[in-house]
Amino acid sequence: MLPDSQHGFAPVIHGIARGTAQVSVKQNGYDVYQTTVPPGPFTIDDINSAANGGDLQVTIKEADGSIQTLYVPYSSVPVLQRAGYTRYALAMGEYRSGNNLQSSPKFIQGSLMHGLEGNWTPYGGMQIAEDYQAFNLGIGKDLGLFGAFSFDITQANTTLADGTRHSGQSVKSVYSKSFYQTGTNIQVAGYRYSTQGFYNLSDSAYSRMSGYTVKPPTGDTNEQTQFIDYF
Repeated sequence: MLPDSQHGFAPVIHGIARGTAQVSVKQNGYDVYQTTVPPGPFTIDDINSAANGGDLQVTIKEADGSIQTLYVPYSSVPVLQRAGYTRYALAMGEYRSGNNLQSSPKFIQGSLMHGLEGNWTPYGGMQIAEDYQAFNLGIGKDLGLFGAFSFDITQANTTLADGTRHSGQSVKSVYSKSFYQTGTNIQVAGYRYSTQGFYNLSDSAYSRMSGYTVKPPTGDTNEQTQFIDYF
C-alpha cells in the first residue's frame, strides 16, 4: 500500500542549496511540506497531491539567513499518476437501478493508470456484461506552465432489448490550469461527444424497447397512458 504522499500526482521539485538549508513548500497560501537538505542539488518527490493542483511556492532558507524563492507550476487532472507508479481497480457486481423496467445484469469492470517520465499517464478501462462490452483508452499529461489535460475514447458494443446490436464511440477531454497570482484554478471538462450507436450499461439493462409514462399526459386518471421509446 502506498503512503499518502505517493497517491495521485504532484510535480517533482528540483533545486540547489548552497549549504545545509531548510526547504518549505506552500500551496494556495498553506504550508504543505518542510524538510532540511544538505548542500548541493536536491529533489523533492513526495509532496501530497491536491485534487485540482495549485502552483507551488518553494522557499530555500540557507544557514546564513539568505532566502531563495521559486515557483513550480502544478495543475492536475484526475487520471495523472507519478512516474513509475501504477493505479488499478477491479470490481464485479450486479447492476441495480431500482427501475422495474430494467434487469439486473452481472458485470465486471476495471481500470489501469501508469505514470511515465515526462509527466505522461496512459490509462484504460473496461466494463463487460452479457449484453454490453465497453473498452476505454486515454492519455493524460502535465504541461507545466500550460496546465494539464486528459483525452480518452471509449468503444462500446451493445445488444438492446429487441436483439439488435449496436456499436459506437465516445470521446472526452479534460483541461485544468492553476493561476498562482490569483489563487484560482480553472478546470474545463470537454463536452463528451458520442457517435450514433453508443450506449451505456444502463441502456443495455432495459427489458423492452418502450414503456409507459408515469402519469397520463393530461392528468386525467381515466385517460390511457402512452407508450414512450427508451431509445
